[in-house]
Amino acid sequence: MRKESNTMKVLKGTMRPSRDGSIVPISNLVKIPTAPKFLNKDGRKYYRTICKHLMESKSLFSIDAYIVAMAANSILLYHEMMVELSDPEAYYQVFKTGAKNVSVEYTIMRDAEKNIKDYSKMLGLDISSRDKIRAFVEKIKDQDSKKGLRKKLKHGTGD
Repeated sequence: MRKESNTMKVLKGTMRPSRDGSIVPISNLVKIPTAPKFLNKDGRKYYRTICKHLMESKSLFSIDAYIVAMAANSILLYHEMMVELSDPEAYYQVFKTGAKNVSVEYTIMRDAEKNIKDYSKMLGLDISSRDKIRAFVEKIKDQDSKKGLRKKLKHGTGD
């Protein structure tokens, strides 16, 4: 079956805005949003540090605020657990039977590290995400320049 064109979908009233392929621009923030109340003093410091970094690279958007807060909380947990695990014996807990298992602190630290990596990807802070974002931005610029050229040609203002 042949794919229906977007024009035909609009005429039939079945066109969904989420599938039209257009990109809705989101402006980046110029001021750090207020940190959520669930972050303590140290968590808010991490939050502001991440936001500041994203603002400097013009990558902080309002939709990212909650992800930044979760990343800050994970960094805080990671840091606190690393302090708890300063003694190598703290990595394991020994039961009355003599059996050993990883400690709760180690498990929290390991999960926080995984979360930090995941949130970094979401925010474009890892290398592969930056490359994907750069490629996406170049695609947008290319589309914009083609639209501008088509508009100039259409209105006869081309050079």
